[in-house]
This record gives sequence, structure tokens and C-alpha cells, in this order.
Amino acid sequence: MKSKKMGVIHESIHAHDYFEAWEAQVGADNQEAQQQAEERDRIAEQLRLQVEREAAKKKVEEEEKRFKPLAMEENAMVLTHQQPHPLPFALEKMQKYEFVDLWYFGLEGIGDKPDVALVALQPLSTLTHSSKAIPDK
Repeated sequence: MKSKKMGVIHESIHAHDYFEAWEAQVGADNQEAQQQAEERDRIAEQLRLQVEREAAKKKVEEEEKRFKPLAMEENAMVLTHQQPHPLPFALEKMQKYEFVDLWYFGLEGIGDKPDVALVALQPLSTLTHSSKAIPDK
């Protein structure tokens, strides 16, 4: 009987050791899982901060690229009439790098334009030179 009692006690000691070992293992597993969770949270926070920094940087770059209108002067004078321009004939010759008399760019040449209300059935650039033009000497 003693050996049966000793066997039960011996088995109970082993069971107690196994239970303690199991509890220790469960505790170690829980601690490792908690450390892994903290590491995942730390990495996720770093990624979130990095994405926020990149988004802020991109927003700043877009703001720099965006058109910013110039400041307007409140008391600036605004022209009420159209500025005179050279005849289209003279401008066309300049675009073709041909010789153009200076008369076309003076006050007389600029003022020698057809009436604004004139309906042009052909492009104004095909008009011939002015009969009032004075050749350069």
C-alpha cells in the first residue's frame, strides 16, 4: 500500500511540476505576445508618422507650385483706352525677319490704322504697307 501511496504522491509531485512548468510557459508566451504586440504598435506608429510627414511634405510642395496671384496695388491707375500697336502688316514682316520701316512704330505709323469697327474679310496681316509710310534713309 505504501508503494501505491508513494506512487500517487510521486505522480502528484510530477503533476504539480508539470502544472508549474505549463503556467511558466503560458506566462512566457503571454509576455512574448505582449512584446510582439508592442513592437507591432511601435512599427505601426513609426509608419503612420512617416506617412504623415510625407503627406505634409507633398502638401508644401503643391502649395509652392500653385499659382499665387501678384499683390494688387489699390491706387493703381487703370487705362481706359486701348494702347496703340503697330499695324499687323509690320508685325507679320517682323515675324518673318524682314525689313520694316521705322515709321510703322512711330506715332504716325501706329495712328494710321483702319477703323476698329471695320469688318475684315481677309486677315489684316495680308494688307499691304501704308501709302503714307516714309522710307528710311
